[in-house]
Amino acid sequence: MRCSPDDRSIFLAAQALTRSCDRLDVPINNAGILPDRGLNLLNISRDMLDLTMHTNAFGAVSVTQAFLPLLAKAPAARIINISSKYGQLDSLSASVPAAYGLSKLALNGTTIMLADTLRSQGLAVYAMCPGWVRTDMGGVAATRSPEEGADTAIWLATEAGPELSGKFFGDRQEISY
Repeated sequence: MRCSPDDRSIFLAAQALTRSCDRLDVPINNAGILPDRGLNLLNISRDMLDLTMHTNAFGAVSVTQAFLPLLAKAPAARIINISSKYGQLDSLSASVPAAYGLSKLALNGTTIMLADTLRSQGLAVYAMCPGWVRTDMGGVAATRSPEEGADTAIWLATEAGPELSGKFFGDRQEISY
């Protein structure tokens, strides 16, 4: 398997987990960067677009690929992709950081495609928006605590049914892509 440096760390993590666990029930793809505050499609560099897409969207694909053997052994595996309302089609605008918005739009599309691809294997895939959370990225002025931001992910991991696979959620409610 030929891997990029980032994919290699994912592959090595999957190998390590395989040695210590017999299955994986719920991976949460929460990698995210917002390096392009104040930039738009006219002044952002290709390198920044690439970095943001690889981190925020393509990483979820690599994680799913690497951990699929363990996910396949779980009785009701669920994959949760942490997205953003900035990735909704009707939220895209010049005021949204370009790379971040495009990467979350791509992650939402990834969720739909993975859900369709993995449905026959009994795996569910969801996207969710945690809201504006007080984290390193969200900052101290954010309106939600980390616990509030995690609520929908916990609900998806423990209660949401497989019929909801491929959907996008915020505050435990389906929202539009």
